[in-house]
This record gives sequence, structure tokens and C-alpha cells, in this order.
Amino acid sequence: MAGRPKILHAPADVGGHAYGLSRGERELGYESDVVVISSGPFGYRFDRNLDAGVSYPIWKRLVRRASFLAHAAREYDVFHFNFGQTLLTVRQLGHVFDELAFLKRRGKTVFVTYQGCDVRPKAACTFRQAHC
Repeated sequence: MAGRPKILHAPADVGGHAYGLSRGERELGYESDVVVISSGPFGYRFDRNLDAGVSYPIWKRLVRRASFLAHAAREYDVFHFNFGQTLLTVRQLGHVFDELAFLKRRGKTVFVTYQGCDVRPKAACTFRQAHC
């Protein structure tokens, strides 16, 4: 990695954290972007929306995400994943698929941050929502 690393925050922006970190990194002189799978209900800002959320068939979601991943693997040095997911995380097929081994083989640095329901045990979730 020559010079300053290029940083990607993805695939969600929980509470505006990713966008805040990205803008702070930019103030420090880093190239830093926030890319989301789909925009959330609270209007947090991002640099790019892949428009690949659950409202699309799984094949279309995977194609959009994989296409961006191929681009991102060439462009970014640091991958900061939020909400316990990666760009390719798929759980609907009875298995969990993700790109962590792919990124490791390419020498990328990976960070994962958990926030909110993705870190709370179900018993501690005051809302008792199934996704907690």
C-alpha cells in the first residue's frame, strides 16, 4: 500500500457512524467512502447506494454486490464493515457466504464494527424483534 490507504465503509450506515468516520478521515487527508446496499429509513448520508436490498430478487442483489466488490477490491485498501455484514453476506440459502477470505488473499485490511441489534443478545433486546 503506497501512500495513504483508501478506505471503504460498507454495507450499511448505522446511526450515521460510517459517514461521520468517513468525513473525519477525509479531513485527515484520506480517501474514504461510504457505500450502502440500500438506503436506510433514517436518511443517513452515503457516497453510493448499490440499490441491492431485499426488495430485489437474490440473483440481482448478488450481481450488484459482486460487481461492486470486484471494483472495490481494486480501489480500496481498507474495508470497514458495519452491522455485522459484508458486501456479499447472504444467509437466505442455508449458508453464510461472504468475501472475507477473498479480501485476505488480496492483502486488504478488514475491520468490523457491530452496533445495536447486531450485537445485542435476543434476550436483552427490549423490543423483542426477531432480527435482534
